[in-house]
This record gives sequence, C-alpha cells and structure tokens, in this order.
Amino acid sequence: MTVQRHLVVTSCAMTAALSGVFTAGASRTAPDVPTPQALLKQVGFSAHEIERVNRREVVARTNDADGSAVALAVATIMEVPAAFYLEKFRAITSFKTGPEVKQIGRFGRTPSAADIAPLLLEQADVDDLRTCRPGSCGLRLDAEGIAQLARPDARLDTSSSAMRSYLVAYAARYLAAGNGALMEYRSTSQPRRIFDELATILGKSQYLRQHWPALFDAVANYSGSLPEGLDGFIYWSKEKFGPRAVVSLTHVVVSPLEQGRAAVATKGIYATHYGDASLGLTMLLEEGTPAAPRTMVIYVNRSRLDVLGGVFGAIKRPLVRSRAREGAERTMRALRERTERQYREALTR
Repeated sequence: MTVQRHLVVTSCAMTAALSGVFTAGASRTAPDVPTPQALLKQVGFSAHEIERVNRREVVARTNDADGSAVALAVATIMEVPAAFYLEKFRAITSFKTGPEVKQIGRFGRTPSAADIAPLLLEQADVDDLRTCRPGSCGLRLDAEGIAQLARPDARLDTSSSAMRSYLVAYAARYLAAGNGALMEYRSTSQPRRIFDELATILGKSQYLRQHWPALFDAVANYSGSLPEGLDGFIYWSKEKFGPRAVVSLTHVVVSPLEQGRAAVATKGIYATHYGDASLGLTMLLEEGTPAAPRTMVIYVNRSRLDVLGGVFGAIKRPLVRSRAREGAERTMRALRERTERQYREALTR
C-alpha cells in the first residue's frame, strides 16, 4: 500500500497545482455563521422536514448525486452542549459503536503496529488474496499493496499481519505527506486515484467551503499539517454494511467551537471494498442555554461507490440509497439516546 517515492512526489506536485481550485476565495474571507434553519435548507431539507427536525425528530434524506455516488443528510436536535458532543466524538472507539462495527481503533501521532494490533481480516479477504494480481483483485489495493499481500498460500494470520503493516505505513505516509500520498487503487483494469474521487466530492460541498473555509482547506489541501486551531487524527475500523466487511482508514479533522458553531470532517482515505472515496461532515449548531442545552446535529455524507456502476447499476442505486437513509436514521437515533444519557449521567457526578 505504499506508493513509490517518485509517485508520491508527483502526486504532491499535482495536489499543489490543483489546490488553487479549492482555495481560491475560501480562506481569505471570514466564514458566514449559518442559522440552523438556513443550513438545513442549504443541505437539502424541505420545509416539512425542517419542521420535523425542530420537533426533535430524526430526519434523513438522500440528495441528488451522480450515478456513482450516494449523498445523504440526517439531522436532529440533541439536548447536550456542542462541547460535550465533541468530547465524546474524540473518543472515537467508544463513540462509533453499533452492530455493524466489528473492530475499531485510533492511530497515534506516529502510527504504530500496536495501534492496529487487534485487526483481523475476514476469511473471504484472505481467499481473495490468493488470486489477487494487478488489475484483478478482490480487495482494493495499490500496486505495492498487491505486491506485498497477494500470495497463493495466503493465510489468515500472516495476511492479517501483512495488512496491518501495510495500513500503518500508509497512515504514517499520509500524515507526513498529506493528499500527495493518497493511493491509486490498482485492483481493476481501470486505476482509480482517491485524490481525484475526493476532488469530485469537494466540488459538491459548497456549504463546507462557505461556512467552514479553514476546515474545507484542511481537507482539500492537506499537506501533513493542519491549520492553527484545528486538530485531528486517523482511525481504522472494520465494519460490515453488506456482504463483505470493510476495513477502512478515516482522517478526522475537527474545527474549534466558535459562536456556538463547530464542525467535524471525516475523510475516507482507504477502504478494502465498495468505496472510491467519501467525505462526511458533522455540523453542530447550539440553540439552547447553559441550563437547557440544545444542539442541532446535522450530518451529511457523500460517497463515491464502485458498486453503483455496471449493467445492474440502475437497479442497485435506489436500494443502496434507501438502505443508506434508513441506516443513517437508525444510527443517529441511537447516538442521540446514548449521548443524552451520558450527559445526564455526567451532571450527577
């Protein structure tokens, strides 16, 4: 999963050249401070849906997207301060839970084998590695990853260990070089660069660019360090959403809480299956008082998926989007219940 050194340098140069597309006018002006209602409308909610959100219902919707993408938004009001939500989010291993999350961990500032030691591949992935080759591989890997992991005698223990080493090296390289180190998948006859897929998503994320320009720049132009005031980390997870469990790496960037507003970007930088790239954004907008906190939580996600193309793409797209919407509602409802309970418990200590 390592990119050849000369390719990293080339990618870095391309990132620098493209950065003007993303930064022009983004960070030179003060960001707008959106009202909750205006932001809900901007991300696609109808007047009726906004009324439901204001009644503290959990409301999810899928938005317009091209044939290779799924775009969704989900919102509700939580009776907690935004700072409390952010505190819990940073503890990602206890924050991101649910039946679909099989394993999860957080990398340190310098990724190490210990950070990802629990990760085990699924047997189906090991079976795929036995016949994996450039241009035809059941796992999404770059050329070097295929060279490291593909073996006709692949076994669960050795392949899991090799995958862990592969992901540690990739996470370390990304933290050092930024977007220039994002890999190019070589698992099919048509290579796909994560950076290119991410650029397509960012082009549809005008609310992020308008309201949180520093966060937008940190995602679009990450070069190994974050702007002052922002913090972040990478976490890994193994989650099962469909027939195959997905091992993924996600770069989290958190904006500071200012004027009762904060945002968290979650940038998918690797996935063994399904996804070419993804970008999630959680927006927190406080509406209450210190004595009676209320925070509107709006989560939007746009993912580019390889499973939506092909002959049966038109059949699969409505099903995938329907399941994404139902899953988003279910997850947000459980998250609200858990976070509000934790806040009430914290008040009694």
